[in-house]
Amino acid sequence: MKSMVLKLLFSALFWFVMFLSSGKLKELFKKEKIEALTADYIQYFEREGKQYLKFTIKNDTTAEVCYNTEGYLSQKKAENVLTVPMKEHHAYSGASYFIAPGDMMDYEICLSDYYDPLPPGAYCYHKTVGCFTVDVNFPIPEPPKHREK
Repeated sequence: MKSMVLKLLFSALFWFVMFLSSGKLKELFKKEKIEALTADYIQYFEREGKQYLKFTIKNDTTAEVCYNTEGYLSQKKAENVLTVPMKEHHAYSGASYFIAPGDMMDYEICLSDYYDPLPPGAYCYHKTVGCFTVDVNFPIPEPPKHREK
């Protein structure tokens, strides 16, 4: 728990220093709308017993944006939206990625590295990009029913 808190603090400090020193945070708030950063669902799939989500992040701003591997997941149940708890010792790479102005990047996350097996349902993955959060809504379908002979 202590190491997770330290990682989160380090990540927050990194983002703060990066944007404060570059002046791009002020430029982004001045010139751009939140809708300029979007994420489009590509697919949910399973491979070798693991669950994956693939989506595209689009940067239609005039500034380069940065993101890391962290995000969080929520599940829609009836009229409620519940945050899905992460595994106690989930994966964390600490890698950062940059998207140039007007560019896009495909992103694939192994959900199984961060979460216990997810049952069928409606989900939303929330990813922080720059100072904003983009949301990717996606379904996890019911497994196919096998016909008995």
